[in-house]
Amino acid sequence: MPTNDQHSQIQEYTKSLDRALLCICKAQLVRKGNIQLQDGAPANAVLLPDFVPVVAKHHIFHIEVSQYFGFAEGRLTTLGYIYQLHTDVSKVDGGMDEIMGFHWHPAVGVKNPHLHVNSDHAALNPLTFRKMHIPTERLALEDFIEFLITQLHVKPEREDWESILAENRKAFIDKRSWPKAGATFSV
Repeated sequence: MPTNDQHSQIQEYTKSLDRALLCICKAQLVRKGNIQLQDGAPANAVLLPDFVPVVAKHHIFHIEVSQYFGFAEGRLTTLGYIYQLHTDVSKVDGGMDEIMGFHWHPAVGVKNPHLHVNSDHAALNPLTFRKMHIPTERLALEDFIEFLITQLHVKPEREDWESILAENRKAFIDKRSWPKAGATFSV
């Protein structure tokens, strides 16, 4: 059971992530408490309950967002994330076809942040990009959302999206426990 201080940190964390998501969709994250990562470490998660549609200039994409967090030395810390972009076309098995996914899950498999890209380009055969782990920096949710808006032309749901993402990103950078600057996709 979280302490009062941990509870307030969780509320601040989820409120910030929800504010960022409201820049592109009406969905809110759902909290899952008391989970175990694959390495057995205790954690919490916030995730979108389903594929959420986001409207772009010529497409409807679907996003999937999960973040895993815990507490170290009394402060909330991110333990991993998955930000995925899917097509609006369902696969035969009923799932969405992933276009790309930004992942960081150091508790299992590849320890470093990475990108998965689904490409069926003939020049890449027999390579399978989908299974490759293309290295990236750690990526804030705000960076993923800005990438969707500026590069994939996802329609912002708010006119003040830039200031919201900038405020959230600044708060995130001020509180993060790792030193490197995150990747950004600003134009």
